[in-house]
Amino acid sequence: FNLHYCNLEKANISETMLNLLPNEMMIDRGIVPVGKEAGRLFVAMVNPTNRSVIDEITFLTGIRPTPLITT
Repeated sequence: FNLHYCNLEKANISETMLNLLPNEMMIDRGIVPVGKEAGRLFVAMVNPTNRSVIDEITFLTGIRPTPLITT
């Protein structure tokens, strides 16, 4: 996997991104949408290899996310 790290303490996350997914889902699955650029949705994930969560994000947003690793 070629994953990039996202430091959530330093990330400037818009309210639009935070409202993209249900809060309960973000907490339960350890994910935070952090940005969108050129049709790509960047999502910080505690477990960025979890395909079922990636599929859930795709289903809810209509966009296949680009996972970023975070802690």
